[in-house]
Amino acid sequence: MEPLIVFNAKKCICCHSCEVACQMENDAPPGLPLRWVKSHTSGQYPDSEELSISTACFHCNDPACVSACPAGALHRREDGVVEHVRSKCIGCGYCIHACPFHVPKRSPTQHTMRKCSFCTQRID
Repeated sequence: MEPLIVFNAKKCICCHSCEVACQMENDAPPGLPLRWVKSHTSGQYPDSEELSISTACFHCNDPACVSACPAGALHRREDGVVEHVRSKCIGCGYCIHACPFHVPKRSPTQHTMRKCSFCTQRID
């Protein structure tokens, strides 16, 4: 079974609480979101509609970030989660450039790459 985060855009009020909770759970420094909310407005007032979407790493089937990592800090688990092992990361940034979705981010304070962990510490 592939990893899946269920998100209901009709219930999202764009409060960004999911971003903050993700940062706190995964020890991400301020200003380095591992999950982010984007809002899109369609139509013209008074018939406009705003839709917010919370997104993060897509945990790809064939992740380019994994094959780009020279340190072996990224691997795809059997359950489909693309896991990042921070202790192995050398901070080179190759994974950042390899990802077609520009998901991985470099932490200037931690000197490593950071991405969504799919909260494996909770599901394991």
